[in-house]
Amino acid sequence: MAHCFAEKGALEQRRLTDYLDNHDGTILLGDSGYALKRYLLTPIPAPRNEQEHLYDRQHRQGRLCIERTFGLLKSRFRCLHKTGGVLPLKPQKFANVFMACCRLHNLCVQNGLPEPPELDLEEDHDLEVGAPDNNLGGQAVRNQFVQIR
Repeated sequence: MAHCFAEKGALEQRRLTDYLDNHDGTILLGDSGYALKRYLLTPIPAPRNEQEHLYDRQHRQGRLCIERTFGLLKSRFRCLHKTGGVLPLKPQKFANVFMACCRLHNLCVQNGLPEPPELDLEEDHDLEVGAPDNNLGGQAVRNQFVQIR
C-alpha cells in the first residue's frame, strides 16, 4: 500500500495520516526517504546486530516484492507510469483507476496473456540520505518486528 501512493506527499495528506494514526495494526513499508512512524516502518539506518540485519533484509525483500508488482502494473498500464502521461486525478478517483488496473491485470493473468516488457523502474532510495528516524512510537513498533524470530 505504501507504494500505491507514488509521491511521498500523499502520505502527508491529512485524511490518510489521520486514518493511519487511528488504526492499530496497519503497517506500511517505506524506504529511508520516509520518516519513521508508528505505521510506516523504514530500514534501520545502522544495524548493530544480526536481528537488525535480518529485519533490514526482510524489509527490503518486502519492498522489492511491492516494487516489482508496481513495476509490472506500470508496464502493462502506462497511465500509471510517468512516461505514459500524468493522470491529473484526485486521490479517490486515482484509487478507482488503480483498482481497475489491478482487476484488468488479474484478468490478463487468468487468460494467459504474457507479461509486458519491463520499464526502466525507479531506483532503490535506500542509498539516499535518510529521513528522520527519531520517532519513538515508530522505533517501538519497529523494535517489535526486530525481535520476531
